Amino acid sequence: MHKLSKGRKNLRKHFFYLDFSNNFTLSKKQKNMSYSELDKFEKEIDELYDEQARKIFEHIEKIGDKAFAKNSPLYKYKDTTLLERLIKHFEEFEEYEKCAKLKSVQEGLDKE
Repeated sequence: MHKLSKGRKNLRKHFFYLDFSNNFTLSKKQKNMSYSELDKFEKEIDELYDEQARKIFEHIEKIGDKAFAKNSPLYKYKDTTLLERLIKHFEEFEEYEKCAKLKSVQEGLDKE
């Protein structure tokens, strides 16, 4: 199993807080939520994140560097860390072919 994603870490911060005695305590809103429910919720978030990453990858794979062209939906993400985050995501799942494809697109964008 891979490490906790950033979303899961933020979720844990939201549901729990550290009191002054260094004990983890449920917030008042979450007293009725069990750990298994929280784990289920975290798993659903991870699945949603994975699904979206795969959809973005499919779009990039079809179009290549042009996925970040001026009239493309991903144009506003051209100068962000989107590609790096996708590469890191697929490395966690050991899908290195996808990482290689994304790195070649990233190199193409860096040359522009």
